[in-house]
Amino acid sequence: RVNRGSARDLVMFVAGVRFAESEGQRATQIARELIRSGIAVLFVYFRWESEYGRPVPASHDPLLFQLPMDLFDPARAPVLERDFRPSLRRSCVFEFPHPRAFQWVNELNLAGWKTLYDIIDDWEEFHRAGKAPWYEPAVERYLCANASATAAVAPPRARKAEEWGPGLKAAIVPNGVSPDSFDTGLARRELRRGALTAGYFGYLTPAWFDWGTVAKAAARRPDWQFHIIGYGEPAPAALPDNVQLLGKVPHGELPA
Repeated sequence: RVNRGSARDLVMFVAGVRFAESEGQRATQIARELIRSGIAVLFVYFRWESEYGRPVPASHDPLLFQLPMDLFDPARAPVLERDFRPSLRRSCVFEFPHPRAFQWVNELNLAGWKTLYDIIDDWEEFHRAGKAPWYEPAVERYLCANASATAAVAPPRARKAEEWGPGLKAAIVPNGVSPDSFDTGLARRELRRGALTAGYFGYLTPAWFDWGTVAKAAARRPDWQFHIIGYGEPAPAALPDNVQLLGKVPHGELPA
């Protein structure tokens, strides 16, 4: 399909999440902008073994392709230079330093792809919190040293990468916002207000979300209101009445 189309560029993402327009992940948002510019995107995403039975997400956009990491093998899949028309420029953005990437970065480099390692998180801290059991520091360092270029979402991540070896440099590419990704036509959602109103949206896991502190603060200050948006592991059964759980809200509806 890419060879038959008019796209001059193909960008592959190796990401820790599926492409989901209802969410705001960095890889998804960048991929959306590339597709709007007429660039083909191959989204190779990580899934846990418990998700292996799920179907691969269907795409209604002719420029978007998705494939789970566990089904992807550059040595066998049609991603090498011989498989594409010579005029197609090919790039790969690694946002997920999974051990499989150790092999892939070399195979893609040899096949003429431009490769980028984009440091979006402190993966060592995720590993310590038990949320990245696959993580191996040597793989991340290898990606920094062998990708065509390295980028980082924030200065601390860039400094860490540059400490891994002489001559390593990471360009800082901060997270941004695409205003048209929000549904500005929605009516403002009225929420209960308190003497202090606190809001949170994100992934709700006890590995880094402290339900106990929220519950204690809410119990001590019943005149405060807490609004929690997110998904993940379930919240404790007993929470004060001034803690409102709003569930998962699509990215485009957050301003409302």
